[in-house]
Amino acid sequence: MKAVRQIITESEELHKQLWSKAVELANNSAYSGITGLFIKSLNEVFVLHGKRVNAGLRNRIPVSIFLTLYFVACLSMGMMGYQAGLTGKRTTVASFVLIITFSIVLSLITDLDRPRQEFFSVSQQSMVDLKTKLNRTP
Repeated sequence: MKAVRQIITESEELHKQLWSKAVELANNSAYSGITGLFIKSLNEVFVLHGKRVNAGLRNRIPVSIFLTLYFVACLSMGMMGYQAGLTGKRTTVASFVLIITFSIVLSLITDLDRPRQEFFSVSQQSMVDLKTKLNRTP
């Protein structure tokens, strides 16, 4: 996490340098149209950076949700064990399926919340298609 924060700090430092160059161009340039387009594109870069930082670091599933999921998993497995003790029959297949099911669900939720783990990947093709379409628009 420390490396990510360092990269964000370096990125924001580059943003400051780019912005200072934009201000310098705006004050000294005879090409105000081109400078305006440059400043507009810089603003879009800054907005996208903020959105990515928010999505990647701040929009996370709360710890209480994970604790609740683990509690439900433990309670369910405990109740299966209790039921097996009462009836005197232990169904290994049902226990195995329950454990695997809870493990898969918890792994899926964790991986989707933390995209850097990449156990399950979500296709970004729709974003690529949108970018291509926007680039073709006059």
